[in-house]
Amino acid sequence: MKIRLRNYLICYVTIGIMAYTLPVLWPTVFSFNWSSLKRMFIGLLVAIVVIEVFEYISTKRK
Repeated sequence: MKIRLRNYLICYVTIGIMAYTLPVLWPTVFSFNWSSLKRMFIGLLVAIVVIEVFEYISTKRK
């Protein structure tokens, strides 16, 4: 469980760094505003929760 949470954190940090630096490096190609960045992080958090819930349900059924 701890390894999975660490991997989720690494993914979260990597996506955050990319989403923050890409518009700075190439402003004509990547244009994120804070609301789309917030939606992306919330979507990732929801996806992680859904994956964990489905894994929990599948382990309980076994």
